[in-house]
Amino acid sequence: PVLQADLRLDTFTLLPAPWDAYPKEAPAGKKYRDDYRLERLTGVLRPMKGLKITGGDFYAQFGNGIALSLRKVDELGLETVLRGGRIDGKWGLFSFTILGGVTNVNNIDQKDQYFAEDPLDRLVGVRTGVKTPGGRLKLGLHGVWLRPATEEISSENTWITGGNLDAVLVPGKLMMGFEGDFGWFDGADRHHEYTRTDEHTGYAFYLNLRAKMGPVSLLVEGKIYDTFSFLGSKRYDTDLVGIAYNQPPTAERMDQEVDNTSTVLGGRLKLDWRILPTLSVYGNFGGGDYVSLSDIIRYSGTGQVAYHKSQYLHAYGGLDMRWSQNRSSFAISGGYRSEREPKARADLDLGWKQNKSLIHGEAKLNLFLHKDWNLHATFLHEHHTKLDLGDELGYEWGTHILGFDWAGVLDVSGGFEYDTDPITADWYGFGMVKWYIRSNLIWAVFAGTQRGGLKCVGGVCKIVPPFAGVRTELVFRY
Repeated sequence: PVLQADLRLDTFTLLPAPWDAYPKEAPAGKKYRDDYRLERLTGVLRPMKGLKITGGDFYAQFGNGIALSLRKVDELGLETVLRGGRIDGKWGLFSFTILGGVTNVNNIDQKDQYFAEDPLDRLVGVRTGVKTPGGRLKLGLHGVWLRPATEEISSENTWITGGNLDAVLVPGKLMMGFEGDFGWFDGADRHHEYTRTDEHTGYAFYLNLRAKMGPVSLLVEGKIYDTFSFLGSKRYDTDLVGIAYNQPPTAERMDQEVDNTSTVLGGRLKLDWRILPTLSVYGNFGGGDYVSLSDIIRYSGTGQVAYHKSQYLHAYGGLDMRWSQNRSSFAISGGYRSEREPKARADLDLGWKQNKSLIHGEAKLNLFLHKDWNLHATFLHEHHTKLDLGDELGYEWGTHILGFDWAGVLDVSGGFEYDTDPITADWYGFGMVKWYIRSNLIWAVFAGTQRGGLKCVGGVCKIVPPFAGVRTELVFRY
């Protein structure tokens, strides 16, 4: 199509409720509010082959997301877009992107129901790319500038420049990806644990190697991030950090809690072995140190010690099997993670102490029953330990779901969760129904109680409140 347009209207209304129902007053720094607005309006024009002009609200990402990543994270109810203009061009071996505007977020938090104004931080970005004939080598260069609308905790100005290289070293057998970025931050001490200056620079390097040797696949990832982050205005007045406009690769599990994505040295090694066409196993080992490499170099030989926030090791593995012409599948995995911190920040010779550990096990089953009917089940159990006033505290988390799916028509499931942490200990039960009324019309209903707590996706973490009641959603696509 030459012209395409998308429109989204958001409405939110608080209904009268008994005094003991959902709290009518939000915590300090947050608020509940009725809201009705034109939330997303996007127009895309393709005036000629290879050229696309976008106006309105749009997502954006450069490279691996280290320099810029404005996207949607459904699991956490987060969504950030840029409201402005964008031009994308692609002719032969060359491509480019120019974008600019102000940042726009969901004004009603889907998980907490709190209201937040759009940050309206000004952002400009440029990206160019070139590839060799055949596409075996791709080089990209990019630059981003940000000026937050408020400067309470973020830099007055942030400049980021960098590039990424993707190379097919041996076709079908060995591939490499690399990205390096440098940032200049002024006007705020955003990384006080690692640097004491208001104006400073930061850098980030990320490398991945993927090799395939017959039935064996190997992934190697490495990261060096040093006082490098991309923060804008605060979402709520009580927030300690601003909204992140980037999402660097963590080199860890997608659902893992990550202490820091701006200053860390780490990596991982993952090995996959396809034993049979329908059976594969894998093993993963990763580790890292939340410390500034620049500080290690600076303090070397001076008798001073660089600030080590913590160190981690994580090993896990599993298997995946399929049958019934890949219509049925079963996957199981498990592993152990340990985190430790120095007993004394100024003297590492005194040793380290474990502050957290995690033993986790997961299983997923999708069983083909008959024609369009399937049974699906998910089981997750985690054993956590943490330091509580100097003592080690152990507790359990779990989520177990069982359901039936009538393909393209109906999905019915139920489950229960538990949390034995003395502070939040409780049991939860719920049921969910999703009805595909038409191909473009879906009605979903959730009823029961759901566990809250910390939830993480790709290094982005958020405290999700527990839920009790009935929630319904009607989605119409056109």
